[in-house]
Amino acid sequence: YATQYPVRIAVKQGQLMMQVDITKCLIVAVTMVVVLVTMVKVWQVAVQEHNCEMTWMFERANYTEIRLPPSIQELYPTYRLYFYGEGLYSVLFSQVPLQGIPVLFVPGNRGSYKQGRSAASVALRMSGNEFRHRKHFNFFMVDLNEELSGLFGGTLWQQTRYIQHCISHILSLYSHLPQPPTTVTLLAHSMGGMVARALFALDTFDVSLVNLIITLATPHARPVVYSDTMLYSFYQSVDETWNSIRVDNVTLVSIAAGRKDLQVPNHLIEPNTNTSHGQILTYLSQSVPCHWKSPDHQAIVWCRRLQLSLGRVLFNMQHNSSYDLDRSKYKLVLDHWLSSQSPRGLSIDKLPSVIIDPNWTWSVQTGHDVFFNFMGDDTIRENTFDFLAYQLSQWNHRWQMVTVASNLQADQWLIICEIKHDNNSLSNW
Repeated sequence: YATQYPVRIAVKQGQLMMQVDITKCLIVAVTMVVVLVTMVKVWQVAVQEHNCEMTWMFERANYTEIRLPPSIQELYPTYRLYFYGEGLYSVLFSQVPLQGIPVLFVPGNRGSYKQGRSAASVALRMSGNEFRHRKHFNFFMVDLNEELSGLFGGTLWQQTRYIQHCISHILSLYSHLPQPPTTVTLLAHSMGGMVARALFALDTFDVSLVNLIITLATPHARPVVYSDTMLYSFYQSVDETWNSIRVDNVTLVSIAAGRKDLQVPNHLIEPNTNTSHGQILTYLSQSVPCHWKSPDHQAIVWCRRLQLSLGRVLFNMQHNSSYDLDRSKYKLVLDHWLSSQSPRGLSIDKLPSVIIDPNWTWSVQTGHDVFFNFMGDDTIRENTFDFLAYQLSQWNHRWQMVTVASNLQADQWLIICEIKHDNNSLSNW
């Protein structure tokens, strides 16, 4: 027994050392996996390009301060309201009363009001040079002193009340119009989206003044960090309001930046609300047609392709007979421009039938490749129509036609239609 006892001790010590070695190997392996995953994530976010083309301005940007009544401005001495313009447009603003559709940009945590210039500049260019005679968008931007609203909840209600006054004052700038706009569209980034939603929690806010809120990378579900109790109570009050009838006529659009946004993950962009009240639509930046990119938390406000899509959304939502947006078009337009699952064509209004005038001059084209110049000098006449007839019956039933139009201006249109006339020589065309 005396000779076996040390042997047993040695065996037990060997087993214990083997277990320790296996544990060390597991710790090292797990550490290596964590480090590898972290390096890949850092490379994707910090090193790999997001390939977002930056939005540019063709003329000098100008921010004109809009003074609120002194009694209101004294309550919020650190906040300001600005109107965005470029070049001639900003000069006309000081001479001609406003005539457009109002949009208010709300920045987020530590955000600058100038972050809204990309969306404003794109919308201004989309309206062309005839903004004095056609519907366009007037962009206003609120300066919230770049406060840390994502970390300190005490500033959120103060920002919300100031934006309420801004909305009322913006609408008063259109009182000279025969049919002035009755609503303001809100475009918000990050925590600015929560401030926009909090408007409906104010008892003094007229809920009919806002029926569309577009948010970019906003943490709707919960704060990224519960830094204080005021931030928690703010979210709780907003969620309770958005589960009530006060938001029945509001459409909330939430767009996530994607995997490169380390501040607001995708699972935080969907609000904790009952879908029976209001209309809530969520989209992912990577799924936006012609964009297909995942910007970071700040780049989402200046990605050119995304801002172009948002500009098309706004222009397609215009009402035919007023300076308000047509709410009946919201979901159809948003799904078309912001979702890759939408159909290729966008049909909002049914166009009336066109009666063919026998005096119209048609240019008949044949062959598989057709190159047609309307004027011969690369210009298109204004307020005129040119008609091109192309015979499709020369192909079989599996034909495809591709039309490429170049050198068209913002106010010029290319319309393709099918000719139907039994007694006309073009009936098979």
